[in-house]
Amino acid sequence: MATALQELWQHLQRQLFPTLVEELGQLGEKDQEFVPVVYLLPLGKFLEPYRWKGMGCPPHERAWLVHAYIVKGCINSPPPRR
Repeated sequence: MATALQELWQHLQRQLFPTLVEELGQLGEKDQEFVPVVYLLPLGKFLEPYRWKGMGCPPHERAWLVHAYIVKGCINSPPPRR
């Protein structure tokens, strides 16, 4: 298990981060925390029940909403006021 995690982290360092830096510019500290979490999170199986079934207007992509909540957790943002 530890070896698999080490290999995955090395893959992120060698492949994903350089690609993101090339596309977006230098990543901040919080960005570097967010990227591995989203990369490792298997959203597909959790969001499948919420996919559009062809009736009514297509809903907004739920994965973006999940990513927004993850970002809030990475930057220690307080919950929204109601």
